[in-house]
Amino acid sequence: MNIEPTLNMVIIFLLVSFVFLLLMFIYTKKVTKKMREEREKAEAERIARQIAEKKRLKELMEEKD
Repeated sequence: MNIEPTLNMVIIFLLVSFVFLLLMFIYTKKVTKKMREEREKAEAERIARQIAEKKRLKELMEEKD
C-alpha cells in the first residue's frame, strides 16, 4: 500500500486552503478600509452641511434684525 500520493494530496489541499484563506483575509482588509474611508467621507460631508446650515441660519437671523 502506497501512502505517498495521499500524503501529497493532503499537503496540496492544505497549501491551497492556506492560500485561499490568505487571499480572503487580504480582500476583507481592503474592503474594510474602503468602507471606513467612505464612512469618514460621509461623516465629513454631513458635518460640513451642518456648519453651512448653521451659517445660513445665522445670516438669516442677522438680516431679520
